[in-house]
Amino acid sequence: IVWSTPQSSTMVGALIRASSAKRSPYLLADQGFHKSVILVVLDDEESSQGVILNHVTTETITLDLEGTNVEIPVRYGGPFQDLARGEGDSKPPLVFLLSSLSSREASIGVEVGTSGIFACTKQNITKAINAGLASVADVMAVQGLSMWKKHCSHSGVRGDIEEGYFEEISNNNIG
Repeated sequence: IVWSTPQSSTMVGALIRASSAKRSPYLLADQGFHKSVILVVLDDEESSQGVILNHVTTETITLDLEGTNVEIPVRYGGPFQDLARGEGDSKPPLVFLLSSLSSREASIGVEVGTSGIFACTKQNITKAINAGLASVADVMAVQGLSMWKKHCSHSGVRGDIEEGYFEEISNNNIG
């Protein structure tokens, strides 16, 4: 998954959540999105793509932090596992997300839009924590992708927001 190219869309870096309407449109259908918070990582003329941030799996990944192994949970990013998988890989790659005040100044990873959330490699994360620029609490490991195809009658994630399936939220209101 590559998000390093500058995005002209204002949706990139946006946080959205499944509708908080009295009855969720995802309660009985497409339950993977029920109560989801999603970071939009790509929005172009063909599709919108994002990663679900708040669905934790049973898997963990180990970070070696100066001789101490620390386990962090792997989060389910969405149902499109195959799109994120590389040639010959059995699993899609893990994407590490870092939200730390010093990430921008230290040029750690690539910022997703202007969200203050940075896509990083495992090596970036380990180096940043060992250097005291971030803590384990600032890190998420995500596997998988959510995607909205665009076509003449649908405008991707923006269309789902307009139809009330999702709502855009401030990255200060994730809780």
